[in-house]
Amino acid sequence: MDNNENKEICTSCGGRCCKRMPGSFFPEDFPAETRRERILAGLRAGLYQLDWWEGDRREYFLRPAITGDNRMFSPTWGGQCALLTEKGCPLPFNSRPRSCRELVPGTQPGKCFTPWDNDKFEAKQAWAKDQIFQDLIKELE
Repeated sequence: MDNNENKEICTSCGGRCCKRMPGSFFPEDFPAETRRERILAGLRAGLYQLDWWEGDRREYFLRPAITGDNRMFSPTWGGQCALLTEKGCPLPFNSRPRSCRELVPGTQPGKCFTPWDNDKFEAKQAWAKDQIFQDLIKELE
């Protein structure tokens, strides 16, 4: 995807979206050949967390950790992305979670919008089809 970041708007906003809730990773954010190892490294370092969608059964997805929440499995809704610094996101644009890359800056600070209705739902749908991730969840539970 093209870089849609608008540093002027994001700087003046102060990362309101990142302070409200981390975006979600999707399987394509990690190359298949290193997906398992990279996810485990992020979980062990406390940079990522496993969140879930509550439905007929618990369906997991991966997102950056929430500041102050040290659990690997965390259903928290709301809270600051642990990756956020005073200078914004330290990750290069193409290394950010897909839902962060797809966030479209509005014309006013804090008025961004997304192309999806529910980030968690979209993420859990994508991860449900990823066998590497599903095997990892079984191992960690």
